[in-house]
Amino acid sequence: FRTYLFPDTLSPADFPDALRLTDAHWPLIRKYDAKMEPSRRAVFAIVVDNRIVSTCESARENARSAEAWVRTLPKYRGQGFARQVTAAWGCYLKQQGKVPFYSHRPDNVASRSLASSLGLIHVFDGVGYE
Repeated sequence: FRTYLFPDTLSPADFPDALRLTDAHWPLIRKYDAKMEPSRRAVFAIVVDNRIVSTCESARENARSAEAWVRTLPKYRGQGFARQVTAAWGCYLKQQGKVPFYSHRPDNVASRSLASSLGLIHVFDGVGYE
């Protein structure tokens, strides 16, 4: 996998349509992923036609850092939604004093493009053995 850090250059202008989900969004969350818990960790989303179509939340998080987990419904890919929710998530984590990072498999072209479009800083490649 390839791992990146978020630059300090991202700002709210990079995520004009992203919103932070709360428990008040439960009717939308239930339709998208009933296991999602926005009260336990920050979840940023794009909502189109009263439907969550893209989210970024922490796959793993501790007191110092967090790793992004991005999902976009197939019909809505390629429209910049993943970029917005990921930028919003990264900015929020930085404001909380944490180090946000993003990882992907080397063969995941869409994730590599997302990292590039956000100007993420490549820090290392990891290798796993079974």
